[in-house]
Amino acid sequence: MPTHDIIRTRQARVSSEGYAFQAHVKDYLNQLLEEGHHQIRVLNEDEVFSDTHLQEMFLIPVRGFKKVWGDVDLVVKNLVTNHPIALISCKLSLHGRFSETLFYSMVYKAKIPDLRVLFATPDKGAQASAQWRTEWGSVSRPTKDRFLAETYLDGVYIDNDYLRRIWGFEGNTAIGGKVRPISQLVPNIIEWNQI
Repeated sequence: MPTHDIIRTRQARVSSEGYAFQAHVKDYLNQLLEEGHHQIRVLNEDEVFSDTHLQEMFLIPVRGFKKVWGDVDLVVKNLVTNHPIALISCKLSLHGRFSETLFYSMVYKAKIPDLRVLFATPDKGAQASAQWRTEWGSVSRPTKDRFLAETYLDGVYIDNDYLRRIWGFEGNTAIGGKVRPISQLVPNIIEWNQI
């Protein structure tokens, strides 16, 4: 049975890996947006919380007169209008956290109707297997999570190159429907910004 220290060490490592992937996604998207001279930027949670306009949009009213901060990993914002275009939930895998993304998708879309809610992942794979196996299934044989993403999210963006580079896992997530390569995210953001 794992000790408390082993569990805490593992949680710290997973958290650190998650923040590294989130920073990677932010930097990758901002670099492409800046190169294209688009008036759009991707902000992390701290930057969103520091922006009083965005902060108010992403605080959720709860019982009584309190407001809570939801699952806000990255927010894509139009620099001219200061309006959010998309919320990007960054997770290494679906293990135990995907339902949180789906819940906040419903909450934030009700509060900000034109907001796109997205999921970015390297698809670290099914954790129970010794060999890498996608958590998304395929277009013809989707997993439950793929069905849920197709229904409640505006897109799932896969970065299998990150998967190979960081962990050395070989594999390719089946692309199709709302499951897309991360290279398609900037063109989608630009398109949504024009609507």
